[in-house]
Amino acid sequence: VRFETAADSDALTFLSNWTQPDVKRQVWAMNATATLSRRPQSKDNSKLINTGKLLGFTFNEPFTVIADGSQDPEPYAVFYACGSTLQGNYTTAFALARSRSISGAVQVKIAEAFNVFGSWSDACPIDNTCFD
Repeated sequence: VRFETAADSDALTFLSNWTQPDVKRQVWAMNATATLSRRPQSKDNSKLINTGKLLGFTFNEPFTVIADGSQDPEPYAVFYACGSTLQGNYTTAFALARSRSISGAVQVKIAEAFNVFGSWSDACPIDNTCFD
């Protein structure tokens, strides 16, 4: 993932490239471009919109920051999103951190945020070691 920010913008652009196997285990190159910015006409910094393109399809996802730990010694953020695709509507939640692994203290903070709207036990951790 590469991040780009224009000097005159508060938007963050994600340029992602990865490989994905299909059901026959053939590996395909994938790429997506997304821009995360504050929602138009919103004065609330926790209300964001993620727009972009994947596989030729555009997407628009309204995000809400439900926990902002960006100023913590071990920075993190928890997002809730609802969006739609040609297959229908969906909701998701996820946490991002600056490091590939998080301390127990940060995990507790993230779990508390997840428990506000759902259950931490439903969350699945991502193994980021493949990026080492």
